[in-house]
Amino acid sequence: MPDAFPTKESGYIGKEVKCNDGVTASWNNITWTLSDIKVKDKKRIICTVNFSEDTSEATLAEKAKRGDYIEMTPTLDNFTVPSSLTGYNSDQTINPSELTKWRIINIKKDGTIELISDYISTGVIYFKGLTGYKNYVGILNLIANSYTNSNYTIGSRALGYNGQTSFLKNENENIDTEISLHDSDFYIIHLMYNTYGGKINKTETNGEYWIAGRGTFQFNNQTNYGVRLVRSYKDDYTSQLIGIQADNVVKEQQAHIRPIVILKSGITTSSGSGTSDNPWKLN
Repeated sequence: MPDAFPTKESGYIGKEVKCNDGVTASWNNITWTLSDIKVKDKKRIICTVNFSEDTSEATLAEKAKRGDYIEMTPTLDNFTVPSSLTGYNSDQTINPSELTKWRIINIKKDGTIELISDYISTGVIYFKGLTGYKNYVGILNLIANSYTNSNYTIGSRALGYNGQTSFLKNENENIDTEISLHDSDFYIIHLMYNTYGGKINKTETNGEYWIAGRGTFQFNNQTNYGVRLVRSYKDDYTSQLIGIQADNVVKEQQAHIRPIVILKSGITTSSGSGTSDNPWKLN
């Protein structure tokens, strides 16, 4: 047992928790806090945590932090997005395996880890008209899933996805409650990069990229149906609604892809330190 209450980096792990007055709790070695506390009508509880030296290999969730870099290659090197879902004139193809460098945006209590691609895709995806508008969020989620690798990941989601309706049945569905659901991811990007912009894969060239969100707005006395992307504005980038349908005028827009994938709980590393030059390499 340590002489003083240990830190997460001290080489100890919590093994047992004992609390007074019938209260029960457990210790979460990832968040380094008490969890699963079960208490009745108690405003104050006293718990003792027993620690022991950790002789096991630390998982990535236990030793990494938000912003750390990860090396991970998606399985697919070819993914086709059908025109019937985007409204575009033809099918479109991207190469998920090109994005191999990722950053941690969230370490969850269960040990799973959300990663965002450090770069944006080389290729672009077009959305067009009401078909593109209605299917926009769902297609972004499908595209994000193509960036997974079953050896390491358990899921994925589109950048900005936070429960929005994936596929609208018609363009006039009320989505007012979804307007700001993309904000959390958007702000995390600025926190880590000090910009909302994204660089095209393995270049220093900035590009615009899709973020899950849609809405309507009035322009030139017409209702415009818009989808959201991160685009250049003045001296930085911002999230903007871009119209792809206005009354009988059909429009198309293009942007790059910046997916989010979710690592399994318990993932360990073979090497690395989490820096840009020496990212964590997964076992």
